Amino acid sequence: MKLSKKQIQTQTVDDAAKPDATVIDMLRKILADEYVSYYAYFAGAKNVRGENWLDVKQEFEQHAEDERGHFEAIFNRLYQLGYYCQDVLKDIQRNAGYYWDVNTMDPKKASEIAREAERKAVEAYEQLLGYIANMKPNKKDFVTQKLAKNHLETEQDHLQDMERLVQEF
Repeated sequence: MKLSKKQIQTQTVDDAAKPDATVIDMLRKILADEYVSYYAYFAGAKNVRGENWLDVKQEFEQHAEDERGHFEAIFNRLYQLGYYCQDVLKDIQRNAGYYWDVNTMDPKKASEIAREAERKAVEAYEQLLGYIANMKPNKKDFVTQKLAKNHLETEQDHLQDMERLVQEF
């Protein structure tokens, strides 16, 4: 079943199978990681200096926008599923899967940190998709599955971008 972007954005818990608590918890962790990534790419683009800094800055600015979009989409999906993100900052502190030092000014180090963050993002989306794939057909949340597949593709592209930048140093 192919859903339009509008259908994905507007589908609520009444329209789809209710996900279990594990799906909600996985989405909350991904939400935290997406926020940390957005902030780190945004701040990193401002702070990076040195050799090839302009390439890194431009890549980080684009990735920041992608991560912000992912954060918003996951936030909206959680809301649609009945989870009201009232304590997003607490969730971020509790659930973020890594720490990203945004104060590093070395472009190679910043790119290496970003590469590791992208690896973790790819793993998180793969785990979510694996979990959904193993759910009973009448319990599957196809909207979240589609969202995760789209985000996974972007995160895989980001990982390749960061691997390329690291190799250039």
